Amino acid sequence: AGGVCLSSSASSITDALSSQLTPWAALALPGGSMFSAGSSCHLDLEDKGVSRGRLRICARSGVAGVVDGGYTEGSGVAQAVASGAGEVVAVVNDLISISGLFQGKSGSSETL
Repeated sequence: AGGVCLSSSASSITDALSSQLTPWAALALPGGSMFSAGSSCHLDLEDKGVSRGRLRICARSGVAGVVDGGYTEGSGVAQAVASGAGEVVAVVNDLISISGLFQGKSGSSETL
């Protein structure tokens, strides 16, 4: 979806529909409100402009775009580790897609 998000045609369509391709979530808020709160915070930044106050609200709420790791590598594992994760759980179709990320592993076992 990343390529679509970056295309000018997709931008024109999403603008015309007042929609977004990236779902935004406020990860620090309770489950039921995290997506509506994240989208609201992101739209405030787009509509009203960036300010310290608005950024502070988004940061305290843990607002983040919920997307895959397509431009880093297909699973997002490398991005998670590069960001400091000490443990990563990844659901993949086959271990071959991530086995190259682990030194000395062949990708033949169920757990790397």
